[in-house]
Amino acid sequence: MTIKLIPFDDSCPFHVEGQFQETPETLIFKWSPSSTDKLVLPPHSEQNRVIGLWESTCFEVFLKNIKNGHYLEFNFSPSTDWNAFTFETYRSELKELPFSAPSMNFDGKSFEVILLKSQIPDEFNEPGHRAHWMTSVLKFEDGSIHYLAPSHPEDAPDFHNIGEQFIF
Repeated sequence: MTIKLIPFDDSCPFHVEGQFQETPETLIFKWSPSSTDKLVLPPHSEQNRVIGLWESTCFEVFLKNIKNGHYLEFNFSPSTDWNAFTFETYRSELKELPFSAPSMNFDGKSFEVILLKSQIPDEFNEPGHRAHWMTSVLKFEDGSIHYLAPSHPEDAPDFHNIGEQFIF
């Protein structure tokens, strides 16, 4: 499935194409910016678990249990730093999700992440009860930051306001 991520405002010169694929064992997410020129791309690291990746260029996935409203947030940097959080309700207390570093690959043009379903809490693996939401934060060399998502239902960027049009 291909998902077009659109900027929150018209001043962002790029869009991002998201791709989602599910296998019996994995969830595969891929982000392809229309360009990487002038993007701040952090240098490669050793897949450190870091809070605050959303302050620079990063790619994010939200998984929501549509039965009870619980959701997970995954942040991935092109450096291969990452983090995962769990929320009981909308913007409730940020809690790190016990999770091992996922498989990540950034080839300079696109970024791919493979999540093992066996590491994701069972409530997010029930067929037909999980919505996923792909987003991107793009930081440019001029210091500007742009927020991209499939849609923007609020007056300000809010990735936690998870749309439910992508239910699996």
